[in-house]
Amino acid sequence: MDNDKDCPQCGFCSSTGARLPDGVPFGRADQLLSSNEPPMDGEREQFEEILSHGNECLRSLNQRISQVRHLLKRLTAESIAIERKLSISKTLMNPVRRIPCEVLEEIFLWGMDDAMDATIVCPADSLDVRDFLWTVSQVCSSWRDLALSRPHWW
Repeated sequence: MDNDKDCPQCGFCSSTGARLPDGVPFGRADQLLSSNEPPMDGEREQFEEILSHGNECLRSLNQRISQVRHLLKRLTAESIAIERKLSISKTLMNPVRRIPCEVLEEIFLWGMDDAMDATIVCPADSLDVRDFLWTVSQVCSSWRDLALSRPHWW
């Protein structure tokens, strides 16, 4: 199976292009760096190969990183767009939007009755913005229209 092909879904390529030797003895490299000892012939060949192909490998990896960043940016934008569509759809499909005015009117009447029961000790003030009708009239324009269309409630 050829691993050098781009993914048909996202364009990701599993191949890094140029490759460096895997068997480099970097434990030995630390030892060589802490002394003035030269690498042995086999080690020297591996380090020379790294020097001759390293920049090419680095360019290839940086190019892939750039491609993946571009892909991530595109997918993030797509995700944000889908989240927005979901949010709008949830809002528009909320069942409270389909409550008939008659039912809302009944709910408001019940709410006003409860508010009236609470104001027996202290009479209601229609200018008090904490009043039930003021509160429901601030929910949305249709609730405000309903509340304002019943002047006898105020």
